Amino acid sequence: MLFSYVSLYLFLASTTSAALHHLFVGPLFTTPFLYSIGFDDECLTLEILKNQTVHAAHSFITFDHTKRNIYGTSLSGGRDFASYSIVDSSTVQLDSLVKLGGNCTDNTVFAIQNPEPPYVVYGQGWPSTCGSVMSVDANGALSSVIQNFTYAIGSGAHGAAISPDNRFLYSADLTGNAVWRHSIEPGTGMLQDEFRLEAPEDSGPRHMSVHSSGKYLYVLMETTSEMAVYSLNGKKPKLRGSYPIYPPGGNVTQFRGNTVALSASEKYVWASTRSGGDGTGPGYISGWELDKYGAVKKQVVMVPTTTVLSRGNGVSPAFFSDKWVAYADYGTGYVQMWRFDAKNETMEEVARLDIKDGGCCSNIIWYD
Repeated sequence: MLFSYVSLYLFLASTTSAALHHLFVGPLFTTPFLYSIGFDDECLTLEILKNQTVHAAHSFITFDHTKRNIYGTSLSGGRDFASYSIVDSSTVQLDSLVKLGGNCTDNTVFAIQNPEPPYVVYGQGWPSTCGSVMSVDANGALSSVIQNFTYAIGSGAHGAAISPDNRFLYSADLTGNAVWRHSIEPGTGMLQDEFRLEAPEDSGPRHMSVHSSGKYLYVLMETTSEMAVYSLNGKKPKLRGSYPIYPPGGNVTQFRGNTVALSASEKYVWASTRSGGDGTGPGYISGWELDKYGAVKKQVVMVPTTTVLSRGNGVSPAFFSDKWVAYADYGTGYVQMWRFDAKNETMEEVARLDIKDGGCCSNIIWYD
């Protein structure tokens, strides 16, 4: 049975939301901490609720399908995928470490869980041709590598997405400049029958999201700082259009695309680009309105970030409302909350929390 994110959104929207929301964020490099953050949507404040020392600096974290576990990767912690059980809304406990399979000795960069039994987890090394399919135990903790898979020579996959019907795993191959598709074997979650689709020249696919309609795939291009939209109706994804994440007339060499993510209702898609080059300007957060199938209708907002030369600036929309978009900055080191006004198509910063530990901050995940 397909998991409906839109149904979850409608249910949550019909209930009274709590004023305090809990989020987790980790550092991009160096510092082995995991922060629990509280966001008060009435007082419009962000605060650190807890700072835990964990196995490594987790450049990417993600929940399992039940939100009882967090899986973490590391660009500075070796080949490990880390698995933590969530004790409460502010506390985690390390349960297991699973090493990237195969002959690769690379760091780990991304992980995503298959939401159907047996709930395997797909992981990617960086910079690497290697990927791993990992089993989980009865509690959702990572158990072991059950399949190694490879991309092509020169590949470096940096993100992935699973189709809503659970038939395919799509991968963003940043260094190989390609989009990959692997078939998912029903009942086991194993991967097979892959193909590679060349991306536009020197575009650099970095991250991706897929619409719950199953009709569109959004690919964040790092080098060209664009959101590329692929239709999924045919035998292979087909590029339908690309949308810059920086202002008209801007010099593309001054930016580096970072993340792309759908809003709670999937009526909007968000993307961010970092400032680069000579560091004299900001990055940008951009948003587009979508139709019910996921096709882009129009751009609704483009706002500059509040710092320049950010090495990372991920956006994380709330899963329960289109209003809130969390933002993590690595370089200066802070977490922000942005409020989106859909009626007036405006966006404003409402809260900021500085975390100057030398490594923060990487991606943010919303617990409640």
